[in-house]
Amino acid sequence: IRAKDFGGMDGINYYGYTTDGTPVNETAYMEALIVYLEGIGYVVGENLAGAPYDWRQAENPNGTWNDELKALMETLYANNGNTPVWALAHSMGNLELTEMLNTQSEEWRTQYFGEFLSVAAPWSGASVALHSTISGVPLLFLDPSVLKDLLQGYGSVIWMLPDAYLGNEPLVIVNETTQYSYYDMAKLLTDINATDSLAIYKHLAGSVATMENPSVPIHCLYGINKDTELWYEYRDGLDMPD
Repeated sequence: IRAKDFGGMDGINYYGYTTDGTPVNETAYMEALIVYLEGIGYVVGENLAGAPYDWRQAENPNGTWNDELKALMETLYANNGNTPVWALAHSMGNLELTEMLNTQSEEWRTQYFGEFLSVAAPWSGASVALHSTISGVPLLFLDPSVLKDLLQGYGSVIWMLPDAYLGNEPLVIVNETTQYSYYDMAKLLTDINATDSLAIYKHLAGSVATMENPSVPIHCLYGINKDTELWYEYRDGLDMPD
């Protein structure tokens, strides 16, 4: 499966479209930013481009995204008077972009890449990934339990489970007796019978914590005055969301 409109905006302006191609307003993603950038002179296909990917996957989606993004950046560079390309990434996109940059040589980064605008990056994992894996999350009209079964097989979700290097704080408490810390992810996945998740976790565990700095200028943007979920309590067991 290839992401829609690589290089254009239709893969990142809205999450959802109707069957006739009309965007669903409730799924707006980068649309407001795109409109703003176009309003100050940016032109899609000339000096503004998007690099969507299959967000179910982790690390170089489809095995081709890194190369495709590299080629896109080189094209933008050449078409704009050999101007290094700035990139904005959001959420897991920061991990994907960092992983891509780390596959390039220092010479390539110096020539083609400008600066990295990092928005809401899960550099230490994301608590919502843990919640999603255990009990799913509400999304539009979809049943969280159905989403849970899907998300447990997504490499991207398992990639963003909070990493052990953060410390030994409890994440999930069951009946006030069983506790799982950052170091107990494999046991947790085993206990909820998430066999696909466990296999993915064993393959990806530690890859975010050990991800190298790409050695490019990075500007980190993050939200304020918004609570972050730190742990979850399942009083009636892990199969009964609470």
